[in-house]
Amino acid sequence: MIYSGEYQGGKMLQFNPKTQTFKEFPLPGKDPSPYALGFDADGYLWYDSHNMDLIGRFDPRTGKVIEYPLPHPEPAMREFFRDAQGRMWYGSAPNNKVGYFYLAGKNSVAASAGK
Repeated sequence: MIYSGEYQGGKMLQFNPKTQTFKEFPLPGKDPSPYALGFDADGYLWYDSHNMDLIGRFDPRTGKVIEYPLPHPEPAMREFFRDAQGRMWYGSAPNNKVGYFYLAGKNSVAASAGK
């Protein structure tokens, strides 16, 4: 499967190359705007909701989303990079920060940012 965020449409787009079909998943919130995308080691697709100052964990198996707030506004994330420890790294130009996030437990996320 291939995934893309529909920034202005507020949806996650799934393309199945075998069947040549598309499927859209509406994202929650007033102004969902997925931009940065990255898969974690468990197969969840993480995205930043650019206009809502949060990150979301999209489950490709169910289409369900869990949203998490960020420690600073206007993150403007462009890409996510997963490291060998499972952390998802990002840069935030408006905040002059580089940071990472990871799941600390089943229902929580820890965020850390530094210069």
